[in-house]
Amino acid sequence: MDKLFKTKMSRCRHYFGNLISCTEIEHQCRKQEYKKIDEAECDNCPMYKSRFIEYPIQVTKIDQKPIDYQDCLYKSYIGKPVKVRLGKKTYLGLFIGELPTSAYIQHNEESGVLSVNHMTNPAMFVPELNRIVFGHESWWAVIESPEDFKEITDADINNVWYVQMAKAMFNPDTQKGDN
Repeated sequence: MDKLFKTKMSRCRHYFGNLISCTEIEHQCRKQEYKKIDEAECDNCPMYKSRFIEYPIQVTKIDQKPIDYQDCLYKSYIGKPVKVRLGKKTYLGLFIGELPTSAYIQHNEESGVLSVNHMTNPAMFVPELNRIVFGHESWWAVIESPEDFKEITDADINNVWYVQMAKAMFNPDTQKGDN
């Protein structure tokens, strides 16, 4: 297990680390109305429940959630042409829907049911690359008209609000205000 979750307190699903400053965390318990706690108190708490699946577990049923390809945020885009930017090049692609990229597991302690669910992401087939490109690895947009068939440029990317925010936050030349 990751060294971040070595203590019983950090593994408890009721634990809340309240960031007081850049160097100080106040440890609190959600079950006790966010009461400030210490590690010794948490180690002896009868309400401890792990935020992770800890083995052995009792499994009465495995529930594999089906992937509903028609129930997606971008359903109206399925089958439409898209422009997909990978690196410095823009490709023509076809939007095929939201496909699973990974699975996650949940365990209900009371019923013993183990549920397998899927995380999905927009997916486009790019014939020139002969592969599926996911939305989280590219910049992409649906082509609605011939005017949309221009390349996605650096200027398009730089005009996205969260790119501008990240550049402002992490730019070493940005001057801090006088406080």
